[in-house]
Order: sequence, then C-alpha cells, then structure tokens
Amino acid sequence: MERKSSHSELVDSIVEIYCRKDGIAHRTGYGVIIRTGDKPHVLTASHVLEEDEEGEIWDAVHPEVAQDFGFHSAARMLWKGGGRGLRRSEENDLVLMPLAESAGIAIDVVTIADLLTPAFIACIDYVPKDDYLVKRLDAMAGLIEQENDRAYRLSCEGREGMSGAPVFVRDSDGGEFRLLSIYTGTPRTTPLTRANIEKHAFATKIGKFLRGA
Repeated sequence: MERKSSHSELVDSIVEIYCRKDGIAHRTGYGVIIRTGDKPHVLTASHVLEEDEEGEIWDAVHPEVAQDFGFHSAARMLWKGGGRGLRRSEENDLVLMPLAESAGIAIDVVTIADLLTPAFIACIDYVPKDDYLVKRLDAMAGLIEQENDRAYRLSCEGREGMSGAPVFVRDSDGGEFRLLSIYTGTPRTTPLTRANIEKHAFATKIGKFLRGA
C-alpha cells in the first residue's frame, strides 16, 4: 500500500460506508483509510455503523445507488461485515474497520494542531462522464477555533450526512496534507436538529484512540 497525501490523491483515501434497510443500500457516512501498526484500516465515526448493523465499505458510490440515477459505478467493495467485534470508542464516537492489504492509499496522521490552523472536512462529490460517475474531492474549509480534550471545533458549518468524514490539515511548510481528526457532527449532548448540524462542526480527536489500536 502506498502512503501519499498530495491534494490530488486525498480523494483516494476517502471511502463511503453503507448499510442496508429493507434490502436497499443507504450511505450512512464516510471514512478514511489509515495504517495502524502494519495493517490498513478505515477510521470513521462509530454511529455510522452500530454494533447491531451490517455494513459495507466502498471506495466510491455504491453501484446500486449509481444505477438508481441512471449511471454506472466502477467502485470496489473493500469490506463487508457486522459492527460487533470492531474496535470502537462510544465515548469518542470512533470505530476502526480492518481492510485487506491492497485496499488503497493510507493517509499519514497528525494528532496535534494549533488554534487558527486552516483545516477542511473532506468528502466525495461526483461528476458524470459518459454514463459513469467520476469521484472527486469536495470539502468545507475553516479554521480550528476551539479545542477541548476530546474534539476540535471548526469555524466552517457542518453538513448533514457528513459523519465520519476526515478532517485534514496541511504541514506548516505548505507541504503534504495529513489526517487530524474525524468529523462527528454535533456533540452527543446537543439536540440533533438541522440548525445544530450546520452550526457545529465538531471534529473528534483520534490520537488517544489510535494509540490503543
């Protein structure tokens, strides 16, 4: 597995997570491929795949979803399994899913950032090309404006459906991008309303969780 973090390749590290309801695939969030120890994993928010759910990880839009819109998808399924038995932290809303060695690009991690550091929440957008959907990077950019022992709060607004999306920062010398945290949305103590989702862009810290992996 390659380790890269140039802007043009960040998109390859971002995956989509799906669960099935009534036999239909629904995207529940995003994740990012990292390396813990000598193995690749997907890191995401734990509420994206609860313990009693069955889920799938795809490297692009699910083929069934693309077909519903009249397009094809060349996405690969990277993992399929249940939420039970995965390493997770309900307190920090994080979970790790193991992947095959050939899963894709692993992004480097940095676990400390200063206030007012530029950061962005990254997800995936698609553009049509012929009858296929082509994956590209989408993002919400802001500054780290607050910090506590569990999370950063970004100055940009959150967005519904972004749970598990990686938050990237750039090296101080303007070099490579690195994973800082995982977007988990509103705090668990905040009512889950659209207004609060848009107002609160909270990104859970991942250092302590990964050190125990």
